[in-house]
Amino acid sequence: MYKNIPLQYDIRYDQLVLRFPQSPYQLRLHNEKVGYFTVNQHRFVRVAATTPAPGVLVPGFYDVLYEGRLRLLAKRVKKTQETLSSGGIELAFLESNRYFLEKDGKTFPVSGKGDLLAALADKKKELRQYVSAQKLKFSKGKQEASLVKMAQYYDTLR
Repeated sequence: MYKNIPLQYDIRYDQLVLRFPQSPYQLRLHNEKVGYFTVNQHRFVRVAATTPAPGVLVPGFYDVLYEGRLRLLAKRVKKTQETLSSGGIELAFLESNRYFLEKDGKTFPVSGKGDLLAALADKKKELRQYVSAQKLKFSKGKQEASLVKMAQYYDTLR
């Protein structure tokens, strides 16, 4: 465990970078040697090729959005798009997030409320009532917070 190390997470390359203070040098860490790290109050865990769900989760770092009886993960992705223009090459970054739910040793991709309700079918009725009562929205800007609230509420149900 190392604390207070100046780290940056390069989402584009899914790579952890160590920056040296007052130096232009940086060091890319071996992903396989990092179990987890925290940047800006976000805890990222490394998922290996064989765990927990081959074929569902690709190896890499995942942002842990919620952890209790179940775990909600986000895979943060940035891709570049190059466009040729009269002034040269324009570079744009395209961001996307994919969400995954781990429950009882199984992993489910979650793209919205319906996927989460299907994965948590044992409490579907209660979760639907909660979504209505809390007026949760699943539009692009509010989806993540709503998924977290649903996961937290699910953990309160027995």
